[in-house]
Amino acid sequence: MIIDLPEEIILLILKRFHRFKYLYNLYQVNLFFKKKTNIILNYHYNKIDNYLNSTNLKKKYNIISNNLFYSKILNTKKLNIDYYDHIKTLKISYLIKLLILFNEYNDSKIQLNYIKIINYKELIEFIKIENYYFPFMLLFLKNNFTMFIEYSNDTNLYRLKLRYKNNDISIYKKIDEETILDIFSFTKKKLLDLYL
Repeated sequence: MIIDLPEEIILLILKRFHRFKYLYNLYQVNLFFKKKTNIILNYHYNKIDNYLNSTNLKKKYNIISNNLFYSKILNTKKLNIDYYDHIKTLKISYLIKLLILFNEYNDSKIQLNYIKIINYKELIEFIKIENYYFPFMLLFLKNNFTMFIEYSNDTNLYRLKLRYKNNDISIYKKIDEETILDIFSFTKKKLLDLYL
């Protein structure tokens, strides 16, 4: 049985799992696996914290992975280091950095088909513009509505922009990171309710 294996072998096997949901399932099996999977989960959380020179990205990392990217674990070794090392130095929120890393790592394959996340090249173009809210995520809703989640580098604030078809009239609403993380689990109808 797996419990009879040496601890190093068990941890090596658990590190090979590429989805959080597999680790969460093992976490609930018994006390032995709870301890071992907790070590591996913390290993992955610390790895992304170190990669982005941050602390405590655990909640954001979990929500993004589980709600948008099929519970995948971000393998920083497989990222194109020359290309993505620059994202660490950008003065943008860690939420946006994580979203772009996940999006590029997973070749823009998002679990929710009505969401689009900008890529790294688009981000660089937007950052060059000062005093400007730039969109980093688009949500295509029913009845020709499009919702943009925007960020301002100058003020470090987020806002929603709701637009109907391709006209120039838009409705704006300020939001925080917690609301953005909640949005990932909302239905299309509930997204429109944010404006009510």
